[in-house]
Amino acid sequence: LAAGTVASIAQAIRATHAEQVAEAARVEEARHRKIAEHQRRTGWVVGPPMIVEALTTVLLVVDRPEGVPAAAAVAGLGLLALIWISTALIQVPRHRGLAAGSGEVRRLVAENWVRTVAWTGRGAVVAWMLAAAS
Repeated sequence: LAAGTVASIAQAIRATHAEQVAEAARVEEARHRKIAEHQRRTGWVVGPPMIVEALTTVLLVVDRPEGVPAAAAVAGLGLLALIWISTALIQVPRHRGLAAGSGEVRRLVAENWVRTVAWTGRGAVVAWMLAAAS
């Protein structure tokens, strides 16, 4: 359970940090058709780990390992909720705008820092929970 969560968070951290650095240059040079294809492929890469992360996060809240305080599990869940809300309400519409030719890459990247910071924080919370459970 913890290994699945750690792996999912590590993937999310890597993906969001890489996106922050490379997204603006990569997207601005692409045609609208390529943007839509990039988004479709990215969904297949980040979607499954996000689902695993969500499931394991809920399981950690419901069935915490000995030594892990409820507050830590709930904090992790709160950060994950922030990530999903930001994804649904900010990043997905911004990506759709880019595919349609009406979006701003700089705005997308600037607003993505919410997820980047939240996923990094989740990584720290989960690492702490692993240490506490050991």
